[in-house]
Order: sequence, then structure tokens, then C-alpha cells
Amino acid sequence: MSTTAPPASKLSRLAPLLLDIGLPLAVFYGLRQTGLSLSWCYAAGTTAGAAIVGFTAIRRRKLDGIAVVVLAGFAIQLLVSLLTGDVKLAALTDSVTTGVIGAAMLLSLLGRQPGFYAIVLRVRGATAAGRESIETLWQTKPAYRQLMRTLTVVFGMALIAEALVRVVLVATLGPDQVVGLSRVLQIATIAGLMGWTLWYGKRTAPRWS
Repeated sequence: MSTTAPPASKLSRLAPLLLDIGLPLAVFYGLRQTGLSLSWCYAAGTTAGAAIVGFTAIRRRKLDGIAVVVLAGFAIQLLVSLLTGDVKLAALTDSVTTGVIGAAMLLSLLGRQPGFYAIVLRVRGATAAGRESIETLWQTKPAYRQLMRTLTVVFGMALIAEALVRVVLVATLGPDQVVGLSRVLQIATIAGLMGWTLWYGKRTAPRWS
């Protein structure tokens, strides 16, 4: 029996990600057409993004670590935008946040458990059975431990690379272009990492499943 998800299912999985990125951009560029200042347009777009994350957390009745990081990032961007009026500086905070997360992922390799394993444990370990299954794989399958370390390295390096690319964009482009391309860079990085993780996980599954 084929396990390939139908196109509608794949699109439904991408819908939340597209909404997270698309709505803030739509708000920003929509308000720019009205003549509103850059800083207020950016503040409105950032607020819209934070509202999506907050609404999702309320609907699921759960504010996990990833949501906290995203909300904190939006809050910092909003504060910088309103206090300085500098949209490019506010966008640059994305690089700081992303770079710190990437560095933390790589540094986690020095500890007992890599960062990606902690993410998997949080996402798939919501139930006692799920947590036990993940912990058993970690304890009994060397190939699974290697998978988690490899994914941690890839995620860490990709996030740091994204941060550096955004710095270049901020340094070379105008505010309007920076806002749009920064979000495009974000969604491309996330989508690329998700796709690669699924591919690599399936490729190595026979070694640890």
C-alpha cells in the first residue's frame, strides 16, 4: 500500500506555515499602499504574525517552547521598530535570534543529548507512549542517536547561514525589499529543512526503525 500523502494533504500541512509568513507580509505591503510609514507598517505586520502564533497556542491550549521563541522574536522586532523607527534594524533582530538558536543547536552536541532530539521529544513525546517510544530508540539504537546528531548539525549550520544571508540583505537592500525577502528567506529555510529532514529520515529509517 502506498504511503504517499495526497496533494491536498501536503497543502494542508503547508497552510499554517504559509499563513504565518504570508499574513504579516500582506498586512505590511497592504498598509504601505495606503502611505503609512515603514515603521508602523512593519509594526502592524509583526503584530499580525504574533497574533497568529498566539491564536494557535490558545486553540491548542498549549504554548510550547517553539511558540515562545517565535513570540519573543516578534515582540523584540515590534519593540525595536517602534522605538527606533528603523525597519532594517528590526529585521536584523531575526538574524540575531536565528543565529543564537543555530549556535545553541551546535553547542548542544557537546552535551548528552543533541538539540534536535529535544525537539523530537517535545513534538512526538506529548503522550507517555510517544515519549517512551522516542526514549527507547535513543537508548537502544546507535543509528538513531547518529540521526539526531546529524540533524542537529544540519539545522544549526542552516540557521546560522540564514542569519548571515539576512545580514547581507539588510546591508545591501532598501527597507521594503528587506521585509519581503527576509520572510521569503525564512520560509525557504524552514521548508528546505523540513523537506530534507523527511527525506533523510526515510533514507536512514532501515538502520534504526
